[in-house]
Amino acid sequence: EGNFVKEYFNILAVEPLLLDGTDSFVGLYTGCLDWDTSIYCWDWNVLDANVASAFPNGPMPDTISILAGFYGRGVARGYVNAQPLGGSTSYIAMHELGHSHANLGDEYITSDDRGFDMSIYADSSPNTTTINDPYSVKWSHWIQDKTNVPGYTSGASNNGVGLFLGTYYSSDASWRPEDYNVMYGGDYNGSWGVPENFISQYGPINSEAFVIQTIANQCFKQYDNYDNCPNVWSSIYLVSGDGVETQIDNLQQGGSYNAIKYELDVEFNTSNIELNWYINGVVQENLKNQTTVSFTKPEDGGVMEYSYKAIDTQGFITAPDNILLDSDNYEGFFNSEYYWNTSIDWSGSYQTNPTNKSDYAIGYIDGTTGGTIGINWSNL
Repeated sequence: EGNFVKEYFNILAVEPLLLDGTDSFVGLYTGCLDWDTSIYCWDWNVLDANVASAFPNGPMPDTISILAGFYGRGVARGYVNAQPLGGSTSYIAMHELGHSHANLGDEYITSDDRGFDMSIYADSSPNTTTINDPYSVKWSHWIQDKTNVPGYTSGASNNGVGLFLGTYYSSDASWRPEDYNVMYGGDYNGSWGVPENFISQYGPINSEAFVIQTIANQCFKQYDNYDNCPNVWSSIYLVSGDGVETQIDNLQQGGSYNAIKYELDVEFNTSNIELNWYINGVVQENLKNQTTVSFTKPEDGGVMEYSYKAIDTQGFITAPDNILLDSDNYEGFFNSEYYWNTSIDWSGSYQTNPTNKSDYAIGYIDGTTGGTIGINWSNL
């Protein structure tokens, strides 16, 4: 399944030379968690310092996978994951990368006792849910027959995408999309480390999430990009009649703005990604794949919505994703909400998805692989 990330990643292997062979290059150890003392932990200060020394000229890695030379349980924390070297390494690495890169949840059922109710996280990933309605579940677009759902409808096959009871977060009140895939990773007892128990495929939902995050990480996010990427937000300006450009964070009431300008600092392969621009949700065909774009204030003023979105041209992303909705793509997992402010300088009150946008001055959605800026040109 590596073809869909071709040209999106540089994978670098770092193998440090240790003088005595006893110290961990990344400060790796076990025993830091009472509920499972075999889970890997690391000293962030040691890790950060030595990774920085390994990449003195940058850029720093976006995701780090640690391959450990001693036994432990694989784990992911943010952009860093760790797993043991052994016969199962490739499968565990895929699983942990699913966490670190694609924000995927654990689909296996566990006996772990963390001391609190894990069910609060059952809706916090693209591939786990508390909703068991095949018509409204976040991966509904992958369920072929809503009346004969694998794992859910009596007598239905267990093959394919459906609704299967039980995840890490609850064995009886959460659901996963498939019977097995690499985010399940073990048998029904949650055992790890036996290669024949692993299915070395992410499956369609997890693959889609992986590709979504992969494209977003090419610096297409409007906000909250990786450290190596500039935020598109910093490259959005309103332009006054005399040509003065004001960055969107520094707008002033009465600024006489008559255009919005984008200058995206992105590089991409147009055979894999297509950059589209929209006015009020309508694609502007003449602006396709342009990175510097301006839109002029309409003569009548009023509310206008300007958007950009990076599109997967290979067909891996099939989830509905209306650029003006904040809740349709995996229940809005990859989006922010649609926030509007009563003042162009962002000093007023905020409202999410207001019924009447004309009561507001400016708004935004940080989208899945793009973003939207709403402007009420009559209220500046």
